[in-house]
Amino acid sequence: MTVTFRQPLPLLDNDILRTFVAIAETGNFSTAAEVVFRTPSAVSMQIKKLEEQLKTTLFLRDARSVTCSGRPRPFPCRSRSLRNS
Repeated sequence: MTVTFRQPLPLLDNDILRTFVAIAETGNFSTAAEVVFRTPSAVSMQIKKLEEQLKTTLFLRDARSVTCSGRPRPFPCRSRSLRNS
C-alpha cells in the first residue's frame, strides 16, 4: 500500500486573497483594481505572486476578461466559498 501526501497550501496574504476574490467576482483585472483600491498593474503583480506561490495558473486570460482556471483543485474558485471559509 502506497500512501501519498499532498503538499499543504502555503500561508497566503489576505490582501492577495481579496484581490483574487475581486477578480473572480468581476472577471476583469481593471474592475477588480477599482474594488481593491489598487492600480491594474499592482493587481496583476499580486496575482502573478500568488500563481508563483501556488505554482499554477489561476486565471485564463483573454483580451477583455479573465476566467478561473479551476486550479489547484483545493483552492476555491468560487469567490463566495473563499470568503465564507
